[in-house]
Amino acid sequence: ITQAPDIIHGHHTIETATAALRIPATPVIFVCHDFTAWHDTAPHLPNITRYIAISEGFRARLTHQDGIAPALCDVILNGIDTQRFTAGPPLPDSPRNALIFAKNTHHIAAIQQACDQMNIAHDTVGAAVNRLVDTPETLIQSYDLVFTSAMSALECMAAGRAVIACDGRGLAGFVSLDRYEAWQREN
Repeated sequence: ITQAPDIIHGHHTIETATAALRIPATPVIFVCHDFTAWHDTAPHLPNITRYIAISEGFRARLTHQDGIAPALCDVILNGIDTQRFTAGPPLPDSPRNALIFAKNTHHIAAIQQACDQMNIAHDTVGAAVNRLVDTPETLIQSYDLVFTSAMSALECMAAGRAVIACDGRGLAGFVSLDRYEAWQREN
């Protein structure tokens, strides 16, 4: 880097700390995207001027676990590109097929078993199963039901798919309009 940037948008501890230390006169914003991962632990450096969490729970991590002053923490909820994720075909009365987005593996077998019992065909994609998808906005249009969490759940809802919020941490349940607002605040 030959010229200092106006601001550094940092995500992940080591990368943010490296940039902040390399260019100490530049203000830094650190963004926390994970509630438990070590690589989202907030660095304590003088040029980090704001800490951003993508949910209220992640804000609590920053303030309680990482010791960041509450006045320095804000919540900016995940946003969805609604030009990219658009409503797909209408859903049938009962799901015929399901897609499992897997960041971890603890829940996959239970979902597959439940789908098999309900005669719902299923596919699994994601980092946990070494099946990364370049164009999820196209893929999800082929499914009636998606098992996923966090930002991918929001993307699937924007595409008009039925969503059951779950991942390796557990099952939240079927996303409905009356649950959406509270659940969105928790990612």
